[in-house]
Amino acid sequence: MQEFVLHRDNYRCAVTGIVDSKSAATGKTELQHGEHFAAVDNAHILPYSLIPASKEEPAIDRSSTIWQVINAFSGISLDDLNGNNINRPENGITLEHSMHQFFGSLSICFEPTIQPDIDTVLRWAPALFLPLPGTVSFVTRNLIPVPDPRYLALHAACAKVVHASGMAKFLSDVIEDLEVTKVLSSDGSSAHLLHHALATVAVQ
Repeated sequence: MQEFVLHRDNYRCAVTGIVDSKSAATGKTELQHGEHFAAVDNAHILPYSLIPASKEEPAIDRSSTIWQVINAFSGISLDDLNGNNINRPENGITLEHSMHQFFGSLSICFEPTIQPDIDTVLRWAPALFLPLPGTVSFVTRNLIPVPDPRYLALHAACAKVVHASGMAKFLSDVIEDLEVTKVLSSDGSSAHLLHHALATVAVQ
């Protein structure tokens, strides 16, 4: 997925416009006047930790509860992302490394607007005072689809809930490893937090 998402996002961070250094070095894109380069990542909007590794593992029960809530209030089904589907371009955004960390910790999110593929950038501390644009735009290139607005809306809803409820500091410690964790944590803590966040969205 990474190469497709990089190409769709023009080898640049969707928020800052920073050029991917590896792509520039290999001739896939060129630095324009005034541009800077750095390492950029392919950020999953909905992380690996939502997907159970197998039906035999205890995590499947916790994940099933989460997905019942997700499906009821977002229309997203487990089949949309199960297995390798989680690596579809619709679930990826090119982000400079620090932006990726802020996105993963719910310090920034992209809230869909009434205009297709244009999203408002919302931010919380420690990303509050960064010089970020007010909106970002996603463009389809070579038929590579843009991020699914349902996934962005779900991520944004979770971000708003945890910051409104004062859970941000507590959640940040759990969420740091979402991109490298392949299944829900063995004690169910990550499942419980997301379940709580989504349940809170449902009653507001």
